[in-house]
This record gives sequence, C-alpha cells and structure tokens, in this order.
Amino acid sequence: MKHDDLALFKKVLIGSLYDESAWTFVSNELPDPKVSWLIQLKQRALAKFWQILARRGLYLLRPLPYDEDLRVNGTDWPLIGYSMIGAKRLDQLQIAVETVLDENVPGDFIETGVWRGGSCMLIKQLLNLANVSDRSVWLADSFSGLPPPKDQFDGKDISDIAFLAVSEAQVRQNFARFDLLDDQVKFLKGWFFDTLPDAPIDQIAVLRLGWGSLSFHHGCPQRPVSSRGTERLCDR
Repeated sequence: MKHDDLALFKKVLIGSLYDESAWTFVSNELPDPKVSWLIQLKQRALAKFWQILARRGLYLLRPLPYDEDLRVNGTDWPLIGYSMIGAKRLDQLQIAVETVLDENVPGDFIETGVWRGGSCMLIKQLLNLANVSDRSVWLADSFSGLPPPKDQFDGKDISDIAFLAVSEAQVRQNFARFDLLDDQVKFLKGWFFDTLPDAPIDQIAVLRLGWGSLSFHHGCPQRPVSSRGTERLCDR
C-alpha cells in the first residue's frame, strides 16, 4: 500500500463506502429511558429475545439511512467495517503515530478495547509504510464483550450485546485479510485489571483508550511505561 491509498483504507475501516453499513441489528437497540416503565419493560423483554437469537446466529436487521456526520464523528456502530471510532479519530490516530515516528519517541503502540481491530490495523499499516519493524502493536481486549457495569454510575449495561463481542480469532482474521498479521501484532486477552499490570511492554509511544474501556481502567494498577512525548488518545 502507498500513502496515497491511506484515505481509501480508512474509509474501508469505518465502512463509509457502503450505505448498508448504517443498518443495525435490532438486538443492538437499548431500551429508551424516556418512555414509560411499562414500555421499557416491553423493550427489555424484546431485547433479551433478540439477544438470545443473536447468540444462536440469528439476526433481525433494521435498515437505516447512512449519516455521514455520525460516521465522521464515530457515533454509530457500523454494520460493515472494522472500526467504530469514526473518521476524525482515525485521522487523529494517524497524526499521533506519524508524530512519534518523526520525533523518534520510543515505545510500542497499544489500544485498550479494540472491537474488530480497525484502529490497530491502521497503526500496523502506518508502521509498514514507514518500514518500522522494531515496534509492536498491542491489542488489549477481553475479546468476549464488555463486563456488566459495577454500579449505577458506570454507564449502561451492554454486556449482553453480541455485536460488541468479537473473538481474538476473528480479529486475527481481519488483520490477515489485509496482510497485516505478523509478529509485530500482539494480543493481550482478558480484563484490563488482569492483563495490563504485567503486560510485557517496556515503553508506550501511543496509548489509545477505546470506547467503553475507560471506566474499566479505574482502579487498575499502572506501571510507568510512558515515554516523554507519549501520545494519549481516548474516545471521551
């Protein structure tokens, strides 16, 4: 791939080439807190039913019109694509990677909460274009979805949404589809509290906190692995 192809590659990653990427699984829809408790109860019962079907590989799709603003800002979940962070955050990630390479900031690259792996696929592609082979790209994820919230202040419970649970095998396959899977790409499977404290990472040049991962970093023991000039990006 050449640098001129990166813009197209990023569109592939966020699925913006396909109007159908705006369609959504009904099982992804959460109850509306603004309606009456009776309607919410009905919505929750239906949501459980759709989730049971999803776990058996059966899905009901709701066609939605493609909204460029949503995709640019990363505020929808693309049915087709490898990243849900949106065009703006992908651009920011590219700038961060290119900056640390240009300024020789030491360290590896890591994203916590990777979904289908799209952000890390971009990092790996940028390293390939720069002929950098002595840095690793770390993907930290449970690869089984998100845990339930700890309390009422920890956000909505989306632990049952199968759409968010992408296996390590699937992410590896996504990398391989673009010839990006090699020894530079490393996986940290498990909850962050268990995997990050003892991760075999000496230094971090770019740290990206994926959507849904910030609250689960709270209370996680940290090691001083950042470098001077480390780029830190997060979804909120």
